[in-house]
Amino acid sequence: MDTGSRLTPIFLMSLPRSGSTLLQRVLGAAPEISTVSEPWFLLPPLYALRPEGIEAEYKHSSLVAALEDLCAQLPGGRSDYLSAVRAFALDLYGRLADPGASFFVDKTPRYHLIAEELFETFPEARFVFIWRNPLAVAASIHETWSLRMYGRWDPYRWDVDLHAGVRNLVDAYRRHGDRSVAVSFESLVRSPEVEFRHVFDYLGLPFDPAYLSQFADVRLEGRMGDEAGKARYSTVAAAPAESWTNHISTPTRRRWAERYVEWIGAEDLATMGYDRAELRATLTTLGRGRTRLREMATTARGETEGWVDARKRARRSSASALSTASFLDKAVAHAFPGAGVRGLELLSVLLDRALVEAPRAGDDDSRRWRPRLDEEPRGDALDALVTAVRAAAFCIVSEDSSQVEGVAAVFERRDGSLYARLAEEIRAGSDNDRVS
Repeated sequence: MDTGSRLTPIFLMSLPRSGSTLLQRVLGAAPEISTVSEPWFLLPPLYALRPEGIEAEYKHSSLVAALEDLCAQLPGGRSDYLSAVRAFALDLYGRLADPGASFFVDKTPRYHLIAEELFETFPEARFVFIWRNPLAVAASIHETWSLRMYGRWDPYRWDVDLHAGVRNLVDAYRRHGDRSVAVSFESLVRSPEVEFRHVFDYLGLPFDPAYLSQFADVRLEGRMGDEAGKARYSTVAAAPAESWTNHISTPTRRRWAERYVEWIGAEDLATMGYDRAELRATLTTLGRGRTRLREMATTARGETEGWVDARKRARRSSASALSTASFLDKAVAHAFPGAGVRGLELLSVLLDRALVEAPRAGDDDSRRWRPRLDEEPRGDALDALVTAVRAAAFCIVSEDSSQVEGVAAVFERRDGSLYARLAEEIRAGSDNDRVS
């Protein structure tokens, strides 16, 4: 039974973390379109035609030789092989699709590796390219995967997407732009009705603005795909567009980002819809802010250490050397630039629990503060404040990432968005420069 002859495939071509799940779910809200999470199944039969890029127990080079011989004996050669792959794919799509659907969306980010083969194999297919600021993609990969799986900034693990993926997608769009439509994630979330209507016009389908809310009911079963986004976003406007700057604000990450922008180049960035000069300017601004933060953090540490010494002397003389109010003002001003309500909120968090124990005189390792994860602050509230402000200042200028993780972990175990924000801020401010 030919279950897929009625279907036209729609391939979403993008890097991971580019908003493709949002696009997929909005498309899936239309009754004419069916979809599942991420199929991936076209990678093996299409990549199998390439002599390099696969390591396998069966010895991939032998498979390639056998396939070349097989294609040579087919009446239509390679075209017959691709036709068989197409029939196989359409049959699977047909079995997965809802009755009455005329389109099936296949969203598999790694299809950038077989972009040319897809255009060759599916001449009737529709191709939707979705671009996102590549620095935002890197930041989202860090937040969603690197931080959770490895606990550190490590973009090199995703080189196949951040480097090969960019080149593959840009090259494919340049060659086949006449068969495709392109949108950006930023434009989708800023002007959703305009941009989604543009995509539906390309598909030849009517667009109903109700899809922009109904997509929340589209369920994508399976282990692949954007689980975080599916759970977090129920409206298009809720998707983040500019939060990437929060994750690329340290010297190490900024230097990587500067090199990455230069590697992509002005021409490819322009093809994607981004301006290299603007990205450079944004990174420069981030650098200025981080330098100022580090300077203030160093000052804060010096101020608090000096205060502790003064307080010890005051105790010995049974005199009150410093007022609590004046110290609080100094702590806010020096430890948290901008102070105001936000600074006071952060200080209230730090007051709630002293995160670490200040080193005692004579300790072998007097520069380190050891996380105290389960104990309440010792001494009065001012002692807790001093210890916590010193810890925060130290974290920002620390060269020991393990200490930073210990402190940040305390906040992550607490309820409330304020704690999560501070944990990320501590990590971002103290990212050490040994990872280049």
